[in-house]
Amino acid sequence: MSGFAYFFRGPGLHALRLAGQRRVGRLPEADRPELAHPADVVGQWDGLFALLDAGPAIELALDWIGRAEGAAAATPLDPATLTAFAHHFMTGSPDTTVVNTVSSRLRQTRERLSALPDQFKWTAALGFAATTRPGSLTEIGNGFSTFHGPNGRAAALIHEAIHFRFDVPEWSGEVVAGVQQSPAVINGVTMPRYSTIPTADALVTGSRRESDMALRQSCPLRASPTRQRQRPGHRTCTSDTQATTFNRHSHPQ
Repeated sequence: MSGFAYFFRGPGLHALRLAGQRRVGRLPEADRPELAHPADVVGQWDGLFALLDAGPAIELALDWIGRAEGAAAATPLDPATLTAFAHHFMTGSPDTTVVNTVSSRLRQTRERLSALPDQFKWTAALGFAATTRPGSLTEIGNGFSTFHGPNGRAAALIHEAIHFRFDVPEWSGEVVAGVQQSPAVINGVTMPRYSTIPTADALVTGSRRESDMALRQSCPLRASPTRQRQRPGHRTCTSDTQATTFNRHSHPQ
């Protein structure tokens, strides 16, 4: 329409209309952007925004994983890194085997992220923002753009990359958002509660824990799921002003 400029603003990515101004500078109150015939552009152009958003999310995820790899390779380990090992792998003084195991899984996660968009696609009417069949396919839906912000998308891709490489049970025996989770069974052995698991077992189920360790490079995470402003099956972390979450239901039910 002549005399108007259009641009997009979240959340939910809606089109806004702005009356044209020839001068540069602060717009007067009357000419500031207002919603005019808002359109849900994500829903109108299925797949476009989710796939466009995946690009910067991959780059950010690789940055976080790279930082975690660097932290795990430092000699001696930084106090913050030792805290992360204690938090996620139940040892504040990890030996060489523990550090090497975690480093190997971080590397494999980075390799999967670097391979995207291989075995990666947008899927219509996907029930989750993202979901993965281990070793086969990662799918994202429109919720990848509408539910997550930039940090959340990167966190989701790290999470899905780990599920792609490792079949990881989550929240064994814990209560998540009021829902009791069943104990995980690995190689015929029933695992204890996720928050009380010993280091040896944490390394077996550790791939999810590497995800949390990588996310620590951008925002603090707690040992148990946060319960504020979250939906069942989601865990929240905040970085700067962007609330981010990642979906724990990564396998099709």
